[in-house]
Amino acid sequence: MPRIKPVNLGILVKESGEVGKIVGVNTYPIGDLKGSNLDKVLNFLLNEISPNYNKIYFEDFKEFDQVYLDYILEATNLIMPSGKEIRIFNIPFIIKQVNEGLNKSINTSDTMIISQDKDIHFKIILQLMDKVSFFTCIGLDPSVCEEVYNEIFKSTGVSIFQPTNIEKVIKNYSIIINFSEEIEFDLEKIRNQALIIDFSKNKPFKVLENSKKNVILIEDIRLKIHKFNDWIDEFVSPELFEALGETHSVFSQIYAKNHFYRVGDFINKGIKKAGKI
Repeated sequence: MPRIKPVNLGILVKESGEVGKIVGVNTYPIGDLKGSNLDKVLNFLLNEISPNYNKIYFEDFKEFDQVYLDYILEATNLIMPSGKEIRIFNIPFIIKQVNEGLNKSINTSDTMIISQDKDIHFKIILQLMDKVSFFTCIGLDPSVCEEVYNEIFKSTGVSIFQPTNIEKVIKNYSIIINFSEEIEFDLEKIRNQALIIDFSKNKPFKVLENSKKNVILIEDIRLKIHKFNDWIDEFVSPELFEALGETHSVFSQIYAKNHFYRVGDFINKGIKKAGKI
């Protein structure tokens, strides 16, 4: 079988009409394609793109070399959705459902946000400020920390705690929200029973699954979507959800311990029955 075999698989239609098309290009995993085969992928895409298209989604985009993915996006002048906004929007709903399942209160939870992007800090605080009263933000460039903290206070009224030694206080946090690809403190110092939402690409907190730490680690979400055609499942990633023109919606499943679950099923099967919490 050829490595590249372009084929049109169908049109994506919503109530408002056609929203795009679905095509098959490669018969081998995209990470195994090299050189001229990747150029064939690009040439096929260029021929298939309509002038009114503005987004593109690759089913196996996590296997792409970032340099080549950037090359395709630049050549096609399309955007690959990140799903970041949908994930941030769903953070309060994840915390609420998990805490309700464990009969815990979010209002007494100290929350840490980890990201190099100040906008992520802002957006998460705005989502949680009416439910959480104590935030710590780390990961920002030290040269802008004070400026960002002051800006957050002026915009939201939330005062950010600034620890001088994070490892001395990390055990105080019952909720950790991460968008950073690297963590600079000892993960073993995290408190037991902490809820960790790790929406980074590299998943630095995943090592805790094989440690003796007793934490709840959630790595991603899926959302229920209108049935466009037989090639798209009922539950999709935030990236595909956004690519299909959908707006913010409450998640249906979480990804934890290498499987997708509804929160209630995860708590009952993955936590309570395991006797961990």
